[in-house]
Order: sequence, then structure tokens, then C-alpha cells
Amino acid sequence: MSVQPHQRADIAIQKHREIPKSNLIPFQKSKLEFHLIRFSATTKHHSLSSKPESWNLLIREYSQSRTPKDSILLFHQLLIDGFFVPNHLTFPSLFDACRRIRAIEEGRQLHSQAIKVGLNADVFVQRALVRLYARCGCCDDASRVFDRCPDPGIVSQNDLISGYLRIGEMRYARRVFDGMDEKNVVSWSVMVDGYAKNGEVEIAQELFNEMPERNSFSWNSIMGGYLRCGCVEEARHLFDRMPERDVVTWTVMISGYAQNCLFREALETFLQMQIAGLEPNRITLVSVLPAIAQLGALTQGRWIHAYIDKRGIELDGVLGSALVDMYSKCGCIEEALDVFEKLTWKELSSWNSIIGGLAAHGLGKDALHVFSRMREDSSMVPNDITFVGVLSACSHAGLVEEGRMAFNLLTDFYKMAPNVRHYGCMVDLLGRAGHLEEARELIENMPVESNSVIWKTLLGACRIHKNVELAEHISRVATEMGDQDSGFYALVSNIFSEAGRLNDAGKMRRKMNDLKVKKVAGCSSVEVGGVVHEFLMGGENFHAESEAICSMVDEMERRMGQGGYRTNASKVSICAGQEEERPRMGHHSEKLAIAFGLIKTSRRTPIRVMKNLRVCDDCHTATKLISKIYDREIIVRDQSRFHRFKNGTCSCADYW
Repeated sequence: MSVQPHQRADIAIQKHREIPKSNLIPFQKSKLEFHLIRFSATTKHHSLSSKPESWNLLIREYSQSRTPKDSILLFHQLLIDGFFVPNHLTFPSLFDACRRIRAIEEGRQLHSQAIKVGLNADVFVQRALVRLYARCGCCDDASRVFDRCPDPGIVSQNDLISGYLRIGEMRYARRVFDGMDEKNVVSWSVMVDGYAKNGEVEIAQELFNEMPERNSFSWNSIMGGYLRCGCVEEARHLFDRMPERDVVTWTVMISGYAQNCLFREALETFLQMQIAGLEPNRITLVSVLPAIAQLGALTQGRWIHAYIDKRGIELDGVLGSALVDMYSKCGCIEEALDVFEKLTWKELSSWNSIIGGLAAHGLGKDALHVFSRMREDSSMVPNDITFVGVLSACSHAGLVEEGRMAFNLLTDFYKMAPNVRHYGCMVDLLGRAGHLEEARELIENMPVESNSVIWKTLLGACRIHKNVELAEHISRVATEMGDQDSGFYALVSNIFSEAGRLNDAGKMRRKMNDLKVKKVAGCSSVEVGGVVHEFLMGGENFHAESEAICSMVDEMERRMGQGGYRTNASKVSICAGQEEERPRMGHHSEKLAIAFGLIKTSRRTPIRVMKNLRVCDDCHTATKLISKIYDREIIVRDQSRFHRFKNGTCSCADYW
């Protein structure tokens, strides 16, 4: 009995179910069955076996779809069923599918199949093979196919150049480039981009200058090269010279500013882009959100969230993680959790963002609960960043035993080698809890090299527990390391001062001067009306509303004084990186920011302050009082964590 054409797909589906898995190319079963049924319905009255172009069309459509592997599964099935004989149009689509999913081994199998049917010498097959091997980093294979091709064409030459550049083989890429009879603008641009990404910006600039014609890709490439090397001014000069700027151009500049910690410039460029009439895309948003997070520009962050919803932009793992991180760093952990829970697919970065956010907000047990949920997902394997978040959560919440268990999980279960950040978290956890000797032994016996940060962490614990002897030992270690961190010397000086050893405290201060140790200026910012206002210590007179700010500071001090508050100058500069002591502690940057927030915001609006250093004890005590006196919620993010002040108390419970 003959089989009707419209029945062939149904038979193929049945046979597909019966084939042992070992005989299939090792991909998971996809939506192939559904597609075969759909295709059979559209070809009921045609003999597919006599029309190989129909199968080639379907294979090509699959290779360009969101599931390219379906084209390979279909091809394999057709070979088994004997539906058609592949021709020179079949293999380019299959190689393209392998390229898109980086299935190099399957590509080699298909290459062998092409040789068996005598199509390996076909120019279309060869060009597709060059692209497959080059894009997958197998440039030796790509070069061999390229050399045998009688007419590789400019596209294959560019593919081979790109392949060599991708694996850092600049010499071979340049050899192919120099051997080209004709260089179109793509060839030049690919070389400029390769040198720029490899850090050889000077050579990239030379080629850029020689280009007979430039396109936006070449301009963006050379600009991105400068930004990666930290040469921001050179990149901006190119940006300003560009005849035309597309979305990619603006995104490169925004991302470059953010990566070089020029967050205000990144945000300003983002706003200029909108004024220029260009709409940001997904990559633009991912690039600017970290800058917004660092500045605490919550209004801009919320605008981006609304823009995503309005435009129907899919909130994938990368964009979702950036949004979670932004809300968390802007002090809105509830909104961060809401975004996290709504993510359809939670990537590792999403889990890391929310765990780290909960840790920074002092919600240690919540962070551990999320970590447990993450471990329940067999597809999620924590990395070093995950454990930094988990250990930080334990440290900020004083969860000593949980922290020890997490550290053992890191080393014993996941077989990961702890880095200095993991050890730093453990030192902080143990030190705050009073286990100073255990923390010291951990530093001295850890297999990685210690740094000044980890010793300063232990030094902070010495101040909390008034262990002057250990502090002296650490100061000697710092001297031997040649440490130039002002926070280190300020901490030791204040430990001596609190212990009544004023001469030793003075010596430490003089040592700072002799070594010309640079002090880090305290800087705090507060967002009002969508604008971020920055304040330096003692810098109230530089603000446009300085008179009102000074009056509010005076009022704050007067009202706190009526409540019995007195400045404790001995504890002002004990924290890392610290602002210098001054007669009026109201001039500390966070108090200026709070004063401005009290003036410019409504009573029910929380005041969110972002500070570059750790809050000093005096300001911490004062802010608790201010929150009670003015009945305002004040959220302060310092370099260590968040403090949420309300009704005279702080979320850290003075454990910080």
C-alpha cells in the first residue's frame, strides 16, 4: 500500500519516537513533532520526496528560528526515513544552526556527511563551514577549509579574520587581512574592533586613521577600545566627533562611563540620549542601571522600570538582575524582592543580586532562606559571588554558626577554593561576634595572600571589643605592608585614644602626616525631585541653598541638644576611610544631606542618603535621634551596608 504525501510527517513522528536515543545527535527532544505536523498540513497535496527544496526550506527555517537544533533533528530523521537526498543547499543551513548553538561536534559530524555525499567541494558548503569553524574558535579547521575553497569571497575572509581575533591570534588575522585583494569597510572595521578589544588601541587607531571609509561600527569599536583601557577623555573626544550616533554609540559611551566608575557622567549621557530623540534598547538599560544604583537615583530607576513595562520589553535574567540590584542599592529592598519574584526565569545573577541585597539590608535570615530556595533548583549551582552574599548576610546579622556552615558548604560540598573576599566575610563575622583570636588565626593560615582590607576588618573588631594589644599587632603588620590607607591609621589612633593612650594616638596621627597618607573625603548624596545632590564634609556653603542648609543643621543640633545629645568627638573618625574630626560634627556629609532632605521633601517621604564611607558612631547616634525628632524614616547606605532609621532606632540594632 502506497503512503500518501500528507502521511509522511505522521510516520516520521512515530519513527522518531521509536529511535533509540543513542542513535540521535545528543540534543534534548524539542518541538520537532509539533512542527512536523504543522508542515505536513501545509504540504498535503505535494510529494515531498520529489521536492527536496521543500525539506531544505523547512531545515533553513528551523536553523534561523529560536530553536536551531530542530533543523538538525529533522535532518537526521529524514536521513533515517529516506525522504530525500541532501544537496548543496542543505548543509549551509545545518552548519548555520550548529554555529548559532556552538555545536561544534555536531558540525563535524555533518561535515563528514557532506564529504560522504560529495558536497565538500561546493563553494556554498565551504563558506558555511569556514563561518562555523571560525565562530566556534576552531580557526585551524576554518583555515584549512578556506585554503581549499576556490572562491572564498570577502565574507569568508572576514569570518576567518573575526575567528582569529576572537581567540587573540592577532598575527594570523593581520596576515589574512593584508592578503586580501579587496578590503571593504567591514574588513577594516573588523580589524579595528579586534585590535581595540585586544587592548592594542594604538594599532587600532592607526588602522582607523587609514580607513578609506568609516561606518558606525568602526567608530564604536575604537571608542569602546579606549573606554576598556580607561582612556575616557579620548573616547569622549571620538564620541563628540562622530558624524552620526546610533543607539549602539550612546550605549557604548554610557557603559564605558559606568565601567570606569563615572556614574554621574553615565546617567547624564543617558539623559542626553533621550533628548537627542533615541530610544534606549535592552543593552542600554542594562548599562545605565548600575550607574543609577550607585548614585541612588531612584526616580530614574523607577522611570526605567516603567519604560520596560510600557514597551513590553521582556524582563530576562540579565535585565531583571540589573533591576533587582538597582532597587536594592537604592534602599528599596521590598521592590527588589517584588521584581525578583516576578522573573519568569531566574538566572544565577538574579539569585546573587537578591541575596546580596538582602545581606546589605541586614536581612540575614531572609538571605539564607532565598539561598535555600536556590539550592532546591538542581539547575542552579552557586558561584563565588553567591557565597560572598551568603557570608555577608551572616556577618551583618551576627549568624555565626550559620556562617561557619556556609563556609564549610563552600569548601567541602561545592569543592570551591575560597578567595580573599570569602575570608574577609568570615573575619568580619567572627570579629564582630568577639572571636578575635579565631579570626586572626584564619587570616594567618589562609592559603591566599592577605591584604590591608582584611586586616582593617579585624582592626574594626578590635575597636568594638577594645582589644588594644591585637590592634597594636595589626598596626605593625600594616606598617610592614606599606599600607597607605588613611582608615587604617585613623582606626588605630582612635583605639589608642579610647584606651586613654593619647600619646600613642598622637604618634599615629603624626605618622600619617609623615607618610603623607591621603584622607578620603566623605561624600553623601540625596535625591530630591529626580536630581541627585552631593555634599562633601563641610561643603554646605558650596550648595545653592547653603543658607537654608546651615539653618537646618543648627536647628537639628539645637533640638538634639534639648534631648540630651552631645557630640562624641572621640568616636568620629574611627571608621574606614574617614572624614577628619571637626569642631562641628553637624558638618559631616550625611548630616548635610539629611538636612537638605528635611527641607525639600514631604513629611511622609523617606530620606535616602548614599555615602561613600562608613557612617561614624556619632552620626549613627545622631541620625537615630533625628528620625525620632522629625518623625522621618531615614535610609542610609554606607560602604558596608544599609541603615534604616525610624522612631529613634536603626535596623542594624547597633550591630554594624
